[in-house]
Amino acid sequence: MKTIILGMGNTIVSDDGVGLYVVRELEARINKENIDFQESSLAGFRLLDLLSGYDRVIVVDSIKTSKVEPGQVYKLDVDSLKSTFRLASAHDINFATALEFGEMMEMKMPDQIDIYAIEVVDNQTFHEGCTPKVEAAIPRIVDEIIEDLGLGDTNKAGEVVNA
Repeated sequence: MKTIILGMGNTIVSDDGVGLYVVRELEARINKENIDFQESSLAGFRLLDLLSGYDRVIVVDSIKTSKVEPGQVYKLDVDSLKSTFRLASAHDINFATALEFGEMMEMKMPDQIDIYAIEVVDNQTFHEGCTPKVEAAIPRIVDEIIEDLGLGDTNKAGEVVNA
């Protein structure tokens, strides 16, 4: 199964960069020919070229609901993203509609889409790096995604074992 792990965000806007930091850590720990890694701040139609040709996509992004503790992970489906800040705008279409459009244009869109949204504290202040609670959650999120990929455990050096 050809998979892309897509980190969304911007590393100069505090916690908004958490998706990129998670993908960077995953890329450092996973070395599989059928798994690609990509960072992006794109939205809507502009995502189609990144996703085309993959069987599975894992999207990692920030979310701010202020309803749970920072660092909490939501696992969402495509329909949950219809009104997100970055994946939809007044000048573009939302993520779900972009995927539908790609299919209508006979582009090969992923059959399996997993979305990890990490609750953040600050996604608006210009600052490099995440707030402490979000930063502390990154290793746990990375381990969860590795497990979700069925790649087994990691050793103390952080390398995937039993893959």
